[in-house]
Amino acid sequence: MLIKNDDFILRLRDNCRRFDPVDKYRKEIRYDVDPEHRIGIRMIMGIVKNVKYTGLFGMNNLIIRIPISSLLQE
Repeated sequence: MLIKNDDFILRLRDNCRRFDPVDKYRKEIRYDVDPEHRIGIRMIMGIVKNVKYTGLFGMNNLIIRIPISSLLQE
């Protein structure tokens, strides 16, 4: 985790099954009519500025940029 300029940056890495949340959201979730389906991804995609995913060497790597202003809203 780090703060750079006006963004909170979160870097995540795991060695689980390949999963690109951005691709999943674009292809399936944003068109789903049930607002509670996959609510975690919906909430994150609603506040982030940018999400980058790479799958290399059997690892999922995410870099999530969240505007600090969106974290301070009530």
